[in-house]
This record gives sequence, structure tokens and C-alpha cells, in this order.
Amino acid sequence: MKRVFSIFGIASLLLTTSPVLLRAQVAPGSTFNPNLIITDDQLLDTSMSRNRIQEFLNSHNGVLKNYVSSDITGTLKPAAQLIYEAAQAAQINPKFILVILHKEQSLIDDAVPAQSQLDWATGYAFCDSCSSDTPSIQQYRGFGKQVWNSAQLIRRYLNNLQTIGVTTRAIANTWGPGKTNGVLCIDSDFNSGRNICTPGSTILITPANFVTSILYTYTPHPGGNYSFWKIWNGYNFTLTRFYPNGTVLRTKSSSSIYLISNGLKRRFASMSAFLSRYSLNQVITVSADQLAQYDNGQTISFANYSLVSPQTGGVYLLVDDVKRPIKSKQAFLAAGFQNDEVIKVKWSDLQSYIDGEPITPDNIYPSGILMQNKKTGAVFFVKDKIKHGIMSSAIYKSRFGIQKPIRVQPATLATYTDGAMIGFKDGDLVQSKSGGPLYFISNGNRLPIASWAAAQAYGFDKIIKTVIKTDDKSLALHPLGPTLDVGGAIQTANAR
Repeated sequence: MKRVFSIFGIASLLLTTSPVLLRAQVAPGSTFNPNLIITDDQLLDTSMSRNRIQEFLNSHNGVLKNYVSSDITGTLKPAAQLIYEAAQAAQINPKFILVILHKEQSLIDDAVPAQSQLDWATGYAFCDSCSSDTPSIQQYRGFGKQVWNSAQLIRRYLNNLQTIGVTTRAIANTWGPGKTNGVLCIDSDFNSGRNICTPGSTILITPANFVTSILYTYTPHPGGNYSFWKIWNGYNFTLTRFYPNGTVLRTKSSSSIYLISNGLKRRFASMSAFLSRYSLNQVITVSADQLAQYDNGQTISFANYSLVSPQTGGVYLLVDDVKRPIKSKQAFLAAGFQNDEVIKVKWSDLQSYIDGEPITPDNIYPSGILMQNKKTGAVFFVKDKIKHGIMSSAIYKSRFGIQKPIRVQPATLATYTDGAMIGFKDGDLVQSKSGGPLYFISNGNRLPIASWAAAQAYGFDKIIKTVIKTDDKSLALHPLGPTLDVGGAIQTANAR
């Protein structure tokens, strides 16, 4: 039995579902790469809910949106529930199962499939020499059994890859990351627009990761895995949401944190770089697919207000994405900087930073300082000879935390030019003390969140404890921006 000894083979026990140790890898590109079909973290992303699976099936004309079948215990359940339970038990992405269902039997779009398509939905245990009546495979007949057993075996292969480095030793050509196998190119590798190789020739395949090794264990032909890749990237499985600037995201399977900025995801290179701008309770966890829709922007390598010195000379103060040159030793000392604060860097590390205003001895407090009027108690943020009023304690806490202002005479404050009032920082969730809509602060604007369903769609429900209650005047400092809604937010963000 060909398939019995490949990915959809004989039933296996659910082995440990502890996280697989992922290999370092680059992301798949927008064209088919036979050595890297999808990434391991995409396979291990279990965030697709049962309801989302049903929504996906409903968006297509296939039979599965209304199909009911027995699970392995004989209990009747909807197809979406069977797919969800199998994926959760094996700790794999339901999307992987959905792709296999369509790749094998066209069940996502086929409204009137033959019974055999449903009975052998994933091809599990069905071999080239088998027929639907072969006695030895009858125990695996049925949609629910096919889905469950295939998911179990994917987990088995993942565990084997972690422990012995290959998916299985039960076949002639074992597959594992970095292990090259020669594959005979057949007609189906060339037709249907694939043109991957010349029929009759041998193509060398070296899987770059675990999941690609699994796919070749199942289908040892690049054309078949091209079909998997095309389906994976062709269907809108996730309804990717465009997250506004200032949102900080991560995936369950990675410790990296990203800032969404101008349609790009920018990775924080260190925790200090992240904590100088945001707090961990503002991070929203999303699926690997959602994050993968964003192209990479410049890595955020340094904490805000870092002092850096490139090998070409000079010292710069980094403020957000701006580098401000310090013009002299006198200016350096006048600003209160210390030599041990300066970080040695390469000039290439600074090339993505915009050139900002030089810091001179007259540019007092280039990093900013909090001052409080001794007479009135009013607090200001003073920077570059400009004082910015702070309207409320909520804004103060958002921007400056537990920092304490220095108390000064009114005459001292009078020497500074009046500037714009300070508002909440990007990434804050805010709401009026009197009730009303939640707002997300992005690019200085307040974006209304249309409903609780919209809050859930964006993941804001997971960080609801961070909501800042404030007065209406503080909210009014931020111009009203576009509404974040369930429907209007569904789009591809900077899609490849």
C-alpha cells in the first residue's frame, strides 16, 4: 500500500504534542520553491477556530459546509467540528487538513462529490494498487476517520523528525531537512502550468524544514506539492486583517514581537528596544499566516533615546526613527549624557534612520524632561525649548509611567515656547469615563472600534485590561480616524 507507508498510512497513537524544535529557515517566496513549500510555524499554528473553519467552508460551494459524518467513536458531527477536533488533538493547523482535503478529493469546491471522495477524503491508507473494496483498508473508510487518522500521522512524523531526523524509516527514500533525494519527474510535474522539470529526468529535492519533508513523504513528486502550495496560497483561509499602525503583534510559536508600521512588520531585536516603547500587555497574538501577510520592515534594533556612535565617528541620539547628531562635546555634556551610555555601532545600522535636527548646547533637554509649575501644579513635557502641556493624569501615565517631574518656578517655564498638547501614545486602547466606544490610537488619531465583535476580530478583547479610561477633552486631542469594523477590516495587508 503506497499511502499506508507514506503520510496517510496506518493508524498511529497520538504521540507527544510538545512543541517541535523548529529549524532556522527563510520564508517561502511568491513563486513555488520545491525545497520549501510552507514554514513549520504555519503547520503548527492552531489558532484557526471551529467557527472560522465553518466560515471558510461556507464561503465555498463544496459539500463540506453542510456535511455530517461519524468520528472515530461513531458520533455524528459536522465536518468543521471533525476537522477542528483532529487538528487540536494533533496540534497542527486545520488549514493543513483543509488543503489536503481539496488536493486529494476537491472537497472544498465540489458540491456533488462521489461517495468514494468522501470515504477516502485524505487518501489515508488508500494505495495505488487498492480499490475501494480492498478488505485491509475498510477500517479507515469514512470522512471522520480519514481526517482524524491523517492528522495523527502528521503528528507522528513531526515527532519522528524531532527524534530521529526523518519522517519514517519505513520507505526507501527517507525524508528529512537537509537530506537530498532524487525524484523522477513525471508528466504531471510538467503539465497544468507547472513546468517544474522535464519528464523523464531526475530532480534533486532537499527539504529545508520539517513540513516540506512531510509533504514529500506523502507525495514524492514536486508537481503534487506544487498543487498543495497553490491551494495553500490561493484560498483566503484566514481573512487577514489589516492592523493599524502602532499595533504590536506576535505569534504563539515565536518569541519575536513586531510593530506594524505603514503596512510592514518591524521586528524588535531586543526586549529593551520593545519595552522602551510599549508594554507586554499590549501585545496581540495572531496566527502565523496573518503575520506572514506583512512584508518585513526595518528591524527596531535600539531602545528609544539610545546614544550610538558609528565607526565613521560622531554620536547620535536615536528618537523613534530619527537620528540626531550631537554637534560637540559641550552639547553632549549639556544634555546630561554620559560616555558609558554610548553604544558602538556600524554606520549601516543607522542608514534607515531619518536625519534629524542637530543637538547643540542651546538645545536644552533633547530627550525631553518633565517639569511641574510650582504655583499651579500644571505639568509639561519640555523638549528642544518647547513645552507641551499634559492635560490629564491618564495621558501622563500612558506616556511617562512613574517618572517624576522636576518642580520649577513659573518664570522658568515662561522661557519655553508653547507647543502642542501631549496625547496618548500609538497602540493605546482608550475610552471615555462616561462610556461610549473604545478607540485605538494610531498615528495620533483615535480609531473607533465598531463593536465587541470587531474588538474580538482584532484581538483587542485579549488586551481589554489595558483600556485607559479618560475624560472627553483628552480624547478630543486626537482627531477621529476610520472605524475598525469586522467587515471593513478584512483585507490583505501588503500582500505578496
